[in-house]
Amino acid sequence: MPLYALGDDYGTFYEKFIDPPKEYRPAPLYVWNTQVTAELINHTMEDLHEQGFGGVFVHPRPGLKNEYLSDEWFSLFQHTLNTGKKLGMNVWVYDENTFPSGFAGGHVNAEMPESYNQGGSIVLYQYNKLPENIDNLYFKRRSWKLCGCDSKFFVRA
Repeated sequence: MPLYALGDDYGTFYEKFIDPPKEYRPAPLYVWNTQVTAELINHTMEDLHEQGFGGVFVHPRPGLKNEYLSDEWFSLFQHTLNTGKKLGMNVWVYDENTFPSGFAGGHVNAEMPESYNQGGSIVLYQYNKLPENIDNLYFKRRSWKLCGCDSKFFVRA
């Protein structure tokens, strides 16, 4: 539901602005960093709804006592979805249980140890002059004072 639609008069816009739909209300990170229970979810979601929030981003963090991505965790997340639906709130999952992105609370490394430390990277090349063919290179010129000389570096993606 858009906040303003073509053809709305000022009164309609004003009403929506004073009492916006959930899509235009704030949605905080709902940090799960304790023993999460259905009762805790109910209390938190109802409290946030009463304060005017339009949704939450469930954000598992260190300190979470429930095993991340376990059947219990998914059951609690489903309970959060159901509670959000009942209260007219959006619910998302911020799926970054600790960093880096894609770590999944250690599940990725546990299942695929060969994947550890295999993320993307940037390679730094030093050129005295630009290469002949630069079609596949993306450059950002940087200049640092290294070893008392002014070196030019280009980052290739």
